[in-house]
Amino acid sequence: MALVSAKTEKMRKLAEEMAREEEEEAKSAETPEDRRLAELVAAYSKASERSKEGDFQEAVSAWRKVLELEEAVQAYQERGAANANLGRFRQAESDFQKALELAENDEERASVYFSRGSARGDAGKEAEAIADFGEALKLEPDRLEAWLSRGTAYLASDDVNGASADAEAALKLQSDSAPAWGLLGAVRQRQGLHREAVDACQMALKLEPDLSWAQNCLEAPADHAPRRSVLLHVEATRAERTAIAMGSSSSTEVSGPTVLEDKYYPEWIKNPENIKDLTGRVALITGVSTSSGLGFYATKALASKGAQCVITVRNPEKGQAVKADVEAQLKELGVAAKPITVMKMDNCDFASIRMFTDEFKKQFDRLDIVCNNAGVMGLDAQMTKDGYDIQIQTNHLSHFLMTGRLWPLMKATAEKYGDVTITQVASAASERGGPTVDTKDLNNPHPPHGVLLPPGPTVVPQVAKVGVNELYLPGTAYIPEEEVPDFDPDEPVPPDPMIGAEGGPEEAAAGGSEGATVGGPEEAAEGEKIKSTSCHPGLAATNLQITTQKGGGMKDGAGFQKGGQSCADGSLPLVMAVAHPSQCEGGAYYGPHEMRKGYPIKTKNANAMAYDASVAKALWEASEKAVGEEFKL
Repeated sequence: MALVSAKTEKMRKLAEEMAREEEEEAKSAETPEDRRLAELVAAYSKASERSKEGDFQEAVSAWRKVLELEEAVQAYQERGAANANLGRFRQAESDFQKALELAENDEERASVYFSRGSARGDAGKEAEAIADFGEALKLEPDRLEAWLSRGTAYLASDDVNGASADAEAALKLQSDSAPAWGLLGAVRQRQGLHREAVDACQMALKLEPDLSWAQNCLEAPADHAPRRSVLLHVEATRAERTAIAMGSSSSTEVSGPTVLEDKYYPEWIKNPENIKDLTGRVALITGVSTSSGLGFYATKALASKGAQCVITVRNPEKGQAVKADVEAQLKELGVAAKPITVMKMDNCDFASIRMFTDEFKKQFDRLDIVCNNAGVMGLDAQMTKDGYDIQIQTNHLSHFLMTGRLWPLMKATAEKYGDVTITQVASAASERGGPTVDTKDLNNPHPPHGVLLPPGPTVVPQVAKVGVNELYLPGTAYIPEEEVPDFDPDEPVPPDPMIGAEGGPEEAAAGGSEGATVGGPEEAAEGEKIKSTSCHPGLAATNLQITTQKGGGMKDGAGFQKGGQSCADGSLPLVMAVAHPSQCEGGAYYGPHEMRKGYPIKTKNANAMAYDASVAKALWEASEKAVGEEFKL
């Protein structure tokens, strides 16, 4: 795919000025054909620029304009690549197929096959990607990036022999290719040949000293070969794409989240058609330790409608500061809300979860709303005191344990008052990929900064309903792939395959349409009193990306956020998922209407694995084993 590192603001303005000049020239052309050609040149220029900048939504529109003027292989190919980057894989497939039909020579066909293979790899379709890269190599055997990409796809699909052969073929083609040496190092690591792996990665670093993923390979334990290990930059285009995804091609000074305008939140939460009256209800929101997080704005919205909000934090002092800020803002709005309750809970400590749930049940005799919001993303490999990966425990296991221990209280609340709702805060990155966590061993640590392999996406499934949160690729994580157009928003969404088991390692806690069991969606009855939902915030400007950057897992978190929406707007799908008067439904999935940003809607996760009951069951059982407690429904 023709993807290059993001332009500076100055360069973008210059490019826009040039495009305007070209458009003016088009208008002044003498003949209709001259005007058409001038308009075509201007359209190509704009479309190419948008693709290079990584502004894929605009790129799709710009390439559409090109195609209105002239059907061309490049235009379909580039639009297909942009659609793939937005998660619109069905449209991408259509574009690539049209490009292949129009291709007139081997060079054009090889290029299209390579682009389609890259898109399919990003979608987790390794077998199809391998086939496409193979077609590209038949036409152009000297295409280095095709050997590297196919080798990466082989490795992602556990075909170590195929990956080894392609790495060696790439090195025969270009012996000084750092990505090829890196691929070989990862292969040797998977084969248990640690010494050879180290030698290969050292060669990669000698050729490209800044290849951080190769350094990660060197630092990995000799007996630990992750399923999708350290292959972030197997070839230039993917390296550039990842840099775009992370906001910049070079590190910038870490600061706070980008301040973006609240386009929807202020008026949306005031409208009674969006949030029902919550007077007398108790709402629990986890991970509300800052005034620039989703939990803060969700708490503010729920409290504004009468809910007694309880927020959890590791540091009570931070929690008290958040409490004061929420209450002050509500007072400014003229809302006489109930005081926020701050309670200590550390998601990295199972003992803390147990103490919290015991204390919660002493203080409250009902629990109507649960927002499993706490989460981290793309951190360096760390283990908690309980011996689990920090992301799995923070985002998933602790919520699973907490929800299970509070489940009897929720059932009692549902019986007495009715209408209890649980939501899992997921990620739009869950649209891509297959399992990256071994449900047979949740104690298996991930590579530094998560899974850094473009073709081997995100979290363990169950992503949508069951809410996978954040064990995903820093390269695609929180890159809301824009809305998935291949579904009807009004079409009923299947219930959770298991009572809320949020599916991914990250948010698989329980809570779901009561009656839905690990047996599958068909067992879930409608109209139950306990509903489990899932949601994602799009690309919301929160501290999540900033924390990831501080940990070395992202280049420019604040810069990346400029393509998204405000934190407040990002919180609306969460609020809708638990408090909408008519659209809060068990098994439903909510997010921004443009995926990356926009007003909240009920949507559907494009990843079929989000609805895979067998994966949900495996994760549920693994989670019970990990926390040492049975989740009794």
